[in-house]
Amino acid sequence: MIQADIARSHLAALTNDLKNKSATDPDLAGFVKELETIDTSVVQRGPFARLEHPTMAMLGMALEAADGDPALLPAAIEAARVLDWGQIYDGGGMDPALAEGMLAAQAAGTYGCFPGKTIATGFFLLAPDVHYALHTHAATEIYYCLSGTIDIQHGVDASPFALTPGNYSITPPDRVHSLSVRSEPVLMVYAWIGELSCPIWLWSRETNGDWIRERWMRKPGEPWKVEEREPISEEAMAAAHG
Repeated sequence: MIQADIARSHLAALTNDLKNKSATDPDLAGFVKELETIDTSVVQRGPFARLEHPTMAMLGMALEAADGDPALLPAAIEAARVLDWGQIYDGGGMDPALAEGMLAAQAAGTYGCFPGKTIATGFFLLAPDVHYALHTHAATEIYYCLSGTIDIQHGVDASPFALTPGNYSITPPDRVHSLSVRSEPVLMVYAWIGELSCPIWLWSRETNGDWIRERWMRKPGEPWKVEEREPISEEAMAAAHG
């Protein structure tokens, strides 16, 4: 199967690239360990018909502009072309620009091309000017930029930093963070390790200054949907800032 072969090559390139980088960044060792557990002999899902969605038009632009890490790039570009893309969020009062402007394709994980029990990895595609507001999740996350520039903020009051092609960032579990896309679409490799079934908590601030959060959950392969809304406790605020 062509899709599986390409996805297999991408995962091998990603594993080797992060293994090389872990020699100077030990925080990558956990991702390498979990990538090596993926059984690429078992095809779990796909291929399906190409997603018909306006943001998919951005994929070609992002791939043409890709100039990231040469050790990873060729295999990643081919995988991004052939994997099955889907919408991440499904309304629920979310900013339509975010709900419609962010897509994902999973190479391995709970619903990806290959099964992953302790790791989910694939691609994010984000349209220009999308803002993914402050949020937390129990999984540890890596973003590896292939195309475009995205500003990442860790913490409520921290200054954002720019993630550019060929570079990566790691978000610890339960750390509050946000993403802001500039004027060009962004394509990134992502990986989650740890609690893959954890919710995403989206944060916002009321007009009186109080912080609240929304709990979003999903079934494997389906968009995230909002379930509940609650005030953010002092304990949760402290945990989210490490």
